[in-house]
Amino acid sequence: MKKIRFAAFEADPQSGELRKHGIRIKLQDQPFKILVALLEKPGEIVSREELRERVWGNNTFVDFNHGLSAAVNRLRDALSDSADSPRYVETIARRGYRFIGQVEEASKPVLPEPKTPMVVVGPSHPRLIWALAASLTTAGIVGVGLWLVQSRGVQAITPSLVQVTALIGSETMPTFSPDGTQVAFVWNGEKEDDANIYVKMVGSETSLRLTSDPGADLLPSWSPDGRQIAFVRIHGTSGIYLVSPLGGPERKLVELPGVDRRPVGPETKIVGDLLYPTMNRPSWSADGKFLAVTKYSEPPEPGDGAVLLVPVNGGEPRPMLVPQPGTLYRHAAFSPDGRSLAVAHYRGGKCQLQIVRLSPELLPQGEPRTVLPDCKQIRGLAWMPDGESLVVSGFTLPHFYSWRVWASKVAEPERIEMAGADAIWPAISRKGGRFAFAHSILQADLWRLDLGGKPYSFLSSTTRENFPQFSPDGRRIAFQSARGGANDIWVAQADGTDFVQITRDLGVEAPTWSPDGKWIAFSGGKQESHVWIVESGGGPSRQLTQGHGEPKVPSWSRDGKQIYFTSNRSKRAEIWRMPSEGGAAEQITRNGGYLGFESADGTTLYYTKSDQGNEGIFSLPLSGGQEKQVIAEEIVRRSFTVVPEGIYYIAPRDEKTCEIRFYQFANGRKQVIAEIDRPVAFGLSVSPNRRTFLYSRPVTGSDLMMIENFR
Repeated sequence: MKKIRFAAFEADPQSGELRKHGIRIKLQDQPFKILVALLEKPGEIVSREELRERVWGNNTFVDFNHGLSAAVNRLRDALSDSADSPRYVETIARRGYRFIGQVEEASKPVLPEPKTPMVVVGPSHPRLIWALAASLTTAGIVGVGLWLVQSRGVQAITPSLVQVTALIGSETMPTFSPDGTQVAFVWNGEKEDDANIYVKMVGSETSLRLTSDPGADLLPSWSPDGRQIAFVRIHGTSGIYLVSPLGGPERKLVELPGVDRRPVGPETKIVGDLLYPTMNRPSWSADGKFLAVTKYSEPPEPGDGAVLLVPVNGGEPRPMLVPQPGTLYRHAAFSPDGRSLAVAHYRGGKCQLQIVRLSPELLPQGEPRTVLPDCKQIRGLAWMPDGESLVVSGFTLPHFYSWRVWASKVAEPERIEMAGADAIWPAISRKGGRFAFAHSILQADLWRLDLGGKPYSFLSSTTRENFPQFSPDGRRIAFQSARGGANDIWVAQADGTDFVQITRDLGVEAPTWSPDGKWIAFSGGKQESHVWIVESGGGPSRQLTQGHGEPKVPSWSRDGKQIYFTSNRSKRAEIWRMPSEGGAAEQITRNGGYLGFESADGTTLYYTKSDQGNEGIFSLPLSGGQEKQVIAEEIVRRSFTVVPEGIYYIAPRDEKTCEIRFYQFANGRKQVIAEIDRPVAFGLSVSPNRRTFLYSRPVTGSDLMMIENFR
């Protein structure tokens, strides 16, 4: 059977793959078989008995009804479909299901025209050597193969893209054995609820599970002699452990101070690019006697951001690099010869990649040398075997790319096109020319909940849609989207139609409407974060804040004359306020503050103290006085809003469910408005009539990919 296309999706019955805009969506075997059965008969009812025979055959299946319903639900989740308002799969009560979308047979892909041959001059013969570049598209990842034809026969050095894993859930953070034949990695399991370390031979389908702790086991790093794998365990506290690649008991090297206090749930578990571990990958010294480790805490604690040297055979860690106040180090990695250390140095919102020369005792010598002056965000780095360059993942959203960054010469970073977008956590084999990485799939859709109904995805794309905000009259919504290629502000009608792009290529977030609906404030910028405003109908954006301190997540005063924002200009996150026309800012909070909203009467500020919101919500009289905690529950990231009657917020109920709750100012009581599935992140908005809620849900995952013959 040929491939079948519907809307942005394409199903391949032969390979068992479902793709959306070319990006593979993980779908288990049973839901995929149901999809194919429905696609074969579009518009027709496929009976429950027919689906039973098609999917389960003659096998005994005790609870068939439950199994079929569960499989259809997983299919709908993959399609962002709803049983109440179906776009693709319609339930026919007591009879079966019907596919109601528009189906078409996928045409054969049109191959691009060959690029102009590359001319290379051979070292031992004056004849020209021709190279033919061909485009290769796999899972939306474009690669280039290079053929070198030499005067003494033909030798093919062809970089090729290979899929290493394709499991349900997220596989990420690969590390190679010294000979490059095995790869250890993190997998969070089919239920996506428990991150552990696994190891497999490259090319084999069989994996060996090495750890089984209920905490998050992350960031494996293979020792130079191949006998041990170091990894990080985050289970409240953070620790460094060793385990044999053959399995067996673990050995704890060190437990580090600082506790991860983020709310437990999918938002903080191993879900593709959403993972923000409080530690970085341990790096082995060349002789295998030490590990370089960096860590930080949520919330920050003294000692965060130092590079520590951990003895493998026992003993206390000692500092290698100690950051200055207001700075921190992350992603420390020894060079192959052990004479240098690559490290990311963060100051405020700016990140620099530096090379530090080391003495034989692994002490820093001389001043660090900056090889990448502005690397913004990093999702892992790895040295090339010759020590001349590194592969660095990250730089900027909405997509992470892998880059070749030179350590031995002054040169611009080179993007590794074959790895494609969202290639994170790079690993380079010392032998064999292999480059492995996690291909992260991170989307986010806007969801809508009408009182008395069920939540459904009403605005989605293959990119990320976040921070939905109703306009003051409820007729429009503003939101952040990467559908234009960069994170920008878009405005649409409240029903999700008539899109208009408001900003262009600024890399922004957190839109918020002025009380009169004429302006939108937001934060972001190409170089560093600032607070901006723009007319809600579009036009040039105007930067309000100046200087450093990462001003972000603005909100308006109720009279529209002031704008609140958070900034770390006082060495930690506090809420500040400035005139909406521009001018000097004044500090409002003194004990920490992140996202804040003014009360309807303009007398009180309600706010969280961190981006995560796990400390709850506080209030502070704007005329002077002491802050107090009004809501003690953990608040899902930036997901609360203040109305005249009280505060709507999203809080975790358990590891699978969140609740939209309402805190009443009049009596201090709380009530549950609705249950919604996790994960949830980045914003909550309620319509003026208090009957419709908007929020964002990420759709995540990652597979391991590898480039063979990588040089």
